[in-house]
Amino acid sequence: MDIDSFYQQVDNSAAEQEVIAFAMLLYACSQTNAVAQDVSVRSTCVSAYIEPCLNLNPHRFSDLINQPLIIIAALDYLTRLLAGKNIDHNLKQSVIYTHSILKLRKIVLRNSDKLQLLENRLQIISRYKQIQPEQIRSDDPQLVHKLAALYLDVFGSLNFRIIVQGKPETLRDQIKIDQIRCLLLGAVRFSVLWHQVGGRQWKLIVKRRKIHDIAKHLSTQLFDIQHTSRNIVKFKP
Repeated sequence: MDIDSFYQQVDNSAAEQEVIAFAMLLYACSQTNAVAQDVSVRSTCVSAYIEPCLNLNPHRFSDLINQPLIIIAALDYLTRLLAGKNIDHNLKQSVIYTHSILKLRKIVLRNSDKLQLLENRLQIISRYKQIQPEQIRSDDPQLVHKLAALYLDVFGSLNFRIIVQGKPETLRDQIKIDQIRCLLLGAVRFSVLWHQVGGRQWKLIVKRRKIHDIAKHLSTQLFDIQHTSRNIVKFKP
């Protein structure tokens, strides 16, 4: 199986879409906590959530998951949670943020003014991204800052807000603050996507084992694809 076949498989499976969407939501919350605690994160992690935020009308689910290494990390993180093993402070805090994101999704979807503001600003930011040189699109600090500002404008004035805990010096660093808000916006995006493809909180309890097995299987498939791809490049005549 190659990566295109994997994406086609996911596009044809609502259950797999649910699992990946929730894994990406949980992982965004994990990376939010990591940034706040001044723990190094994958350089591509924030950029993996930018395109899904800007692509509000994807042709297919796979259009929103174009970084396999991040997907593997997210699936492994979800598997670890559902297995109930090695539950450290970061994982516990990630679950707290995830619950908050799911609540935030419900609140904002009932607010037509906020939804309109969100859509309009995302269209403007999307146009900004399109005019940037290809080599700086994925992690442009200005792009991250614009998405962070959007998160603040849409969610900052709500009665319910997510309070991020972290090191004081980190939470005074504007670059880190922008990354945190961008990741939280990505988490909201995947919470909406998760619900759209059939994700529900009760399933996380009732179908816990099935979700665990699907996540583990998808992670193994992607890992094998990535490993095979690297070997092909390495031994190419």
